[in-house]
Amino acid sequence: MTNFRQRRSRHERTADADDPPTPEARERRVEACRDAAVRFLSYRPRSVAEVRARLLRHGHDPDVVHAVLEWLRDYNLVDDEAFAEFWAESRAQFRPSGQRLLRYELAQRGVPTETAKTVVERVDEEDGAYRAAVKRAARLSRENEIEFRRKLGSFLQRRGFETEVILHTVERIWREAPVA
Repeated sequence: MTNFRQRRSRHERTADADDPPTPEARERRVEACRDAAVRFLSYRPRSVAEVRARLLRHGHDPDVVHAVLEWLRDYNLVDDEAFAEFWAESRAQFRPSGQRLLRYELAQRGVPTETAKTVVERVDEEDGAYRAAVKRAARLSRENEIEFRRKLGSFLQRRGFETEVILHTVERIWREAPVA
């Protein structure tokens, strides 16, 4: 009895059973891997590491995956810097996050540290913290200043903003909002 981790993927089974080791067979495996990669990229941009992990997890040969990643790079379908910029812009628009959290998220997705650092440095933390805080402040009680500051500060900290930015933003929100 085989463990589910030992089972071979559909691509491996068909490659072994139907295809003798010929250049045509390899080309069919490359084409199947390329199709899977393009399908995976059709939903949103991905990092090179995400695409590689997905293809390997689905049972494609490492040498085939390498060839497909080179093809994707040649046609600019996968690019870590473009992905990091997409991710940072998406976060800024829909769920503002601090530079620390963005660096962590990009590292989780396999973006090289230097690339992530370069892209994240361009993020305006002050604006992002303010926009996130305004939304959250509308739900917080204005009766108790200490609780308001603690809850809003904790929220911004979980979003990855730096301490100085948090302190400035909480003070600004407290001064701007009318007392209930």
